[in-house]
Amino acid sequence: MNGFLASLYTFFVEQLPYLTIIIFTIGMLFRIQRWRNASEDHHQPKLDFIESIRYMILDVILFRNTFKRDKATWLLVFAFHGS
Repeated sequence: MNGFLASLYTFFVEQLPYLTIIIFTIGMLFRIQRWRNASEDHHQPKLDFIESIRYMILDVILFRNTFKRDKATWLLVFAFHGS
């Protein structure tokens, strides 16, 4: 039984971290390749500093898109994130 525990220790402590790093790196490379092959949205306007701050406040902090779709859901989301 002691040899079994030693082999488990060897796997989880010495080999598994390297395996997870390899899998993570391969997954990130596939994700980056997918992002690079995606079509670009040329209809997105460039925002200056003031407009980007306004966008962040309205869309990110106040959940403007959720408010437009469903006001009850917006109220629950806003209360959840505010608490």
